[in-house]
Amino acid sequence: MTKISRSTISDYQHGNIDAFRSIYDQTSRFIYNVIYNIVNNPDDAAELTHDVYIKLFNARKRYNPNVKFTTWAYRIATNHALNAMKRHNVYLKKLSRYFNEHPSHSPPKEVHDSTDKDDVHAVLSQLPKEQRLILILREFDELSYDDIADILSIELGTVKSRLNRAKKAFKDAYLNQKEVYNENKSTRPV
Repeated sequence: MTKISRSTISDYQHGNIDAFRSIYDQTSRFIYNVIYNIVNNPDDAAELTHDVYIKLFNARKRYNPNVKFTTWAYRIATNHALNAMKRHNVYLKKLSRYFNEHPSHSPPKEVHDSTDKDDVHAVLSQLPKEQRLILILREFDELSYDDIADILSIELGTVKSRLNRAKKAFKDAYLNQKEVYNENKSTRPV
């Protein structure tokens, strides 16, 4: 990602659409990937990315040029995606409660493809939100420890210790999932 010039930022803050389009062109892929790594759904990620750019435009006067623009945009995108996930989880809980109260309306059981168990996103989804987010920031988005500390508003040492715990948890979850998959595979009748 290229560095956004100060003049582009200034023009954007004054409502210049061409400047905003330039910022969009330089950052949209990055923002989409950030959101996708949280929600793990391309359609939702595209919709949430659109929402984030509306937020970025509406919040342009509140942007502090002393802060790296991508860090600021990243924080907005991350918070928006996490809030969307919370709303989605609340919806699922309500839906689950409804089906428990009305069993005759329950949908058919989903059949899960066993290859999904090897998917990195499936393993990531098992991790606590804090660990999942820090792994995504470092390993997928390849942000520096300093940028992660800025985005999460935590100390540099905290970033390093959380990242170590997250990597260990990811490895354990991945190995556990592979073990379960291999057990299921070996117990199937031939």
